[in-house]
Amino acid sequence: MVVDRRLWHKTVLANHPELVGELEAVLAAITRPARVEADPFYPDRRRFFALHGATVNWVAAVVDYRQQPPSLVTAALLAGGAPPALEGELPEGWLERATGHYDPTGDVLYLRLGEPTACTALRTGEGHILRFSADKGQLAGVTLIGVRAALEEVGNLPLTIPTKARLDAKVLRGFVGGDG
Repeated sequence: MVVDRRLWHKTVLANHPELVGELEAVLAAITRPARVEADPFYPDRRRFFALHGATVNWVAAVVDYRQQPPSLVTAALLAGGAPPALEGELPEGWLERATGHYDPTGDVLYLRLGEPTACTALRTGEGHILRFSADKGQLAGVTLIGVRAALEEVGNLPLTIPTKARLDAKVLRGFVGGDG
């Protein structure tokens, strides 16, 4: 497996500063993963996940096997749960305010709001990464994986975000008992 130094420093670390000093953890996720998934748009790619240290955080890495040796496409540290700042919708106008860097080789678009900052991250159902500032818990960026492929195949890019749901108290009381 190859990790291109330029990609690691100029693309991955520039957009995911929380990975500074975590290259060994990324490599461990690839060599000793807890979970491996196929990429929905690139059949020669795999997504690797491993627990990070004694925390509930995960290391995620995307590896491309089209060439030999295989190469790292991108990586992130993922939080074990959703930060509380985002409940069901992205801040209005965030995409228009975002700055970004597109890596055409990996087909990864790194978007950020403001200056790069250490973040916790949450993986969406599609495998994209929502990044939240570690200090304020606000949306700080989005890493979109397989952008060109998705646009060519389906004409848009789905992005599922966590939603906050209110469950009907009467229905819940039917399960747990109590007045209703």
